Amino acid sequence: MPPRGVYASGNAQVGGPVDLDTGFSIVGHGAPTPPRQHGYGWNDGRAPGHPPPYWEGPPPLGGWDGPPPPGGWNRPWAGAPRDVAVARADFGAFSYNTFTVTPVFNWQYGGWGYWYFGVWVPLY
Repeated sequence: MPPRGVYASGNAQVGGPVDLDTGFSIVGHGAPTPPRQHGYGWNDGRAPGHPPPYWEGPPPLGGWDGPPPPGGWNRPWAGAPRDVAVARADFGAFSYNTFTVTPVFNWQYGGWGYWYFGVWVPLY
């Protein structure tokens, strides 16, 4: 069975989403390293200036107006409404709390997932 994440949800020590139906991992605790910073899909959006919905814990290094964390700030979702359940079937982009999520395959970590403000979230 693939790993389901070290952390069940965000907490005071490790910031992260609190409304996931699986756990998540961070770099150094089982998650792969984040992608390099580049254009479309990762680091071309503005800093949000505030935590995303359902976030609990500390802000990323540099704060919410600072430089992007590993994986980038991402940009607001601009496509047709799409749920994570659809993305689990075809691994296409979907919207999560107004952000664009682009799933990527990582054979070292056991399958498909996405980066959420520097946190690796599996799609299984």
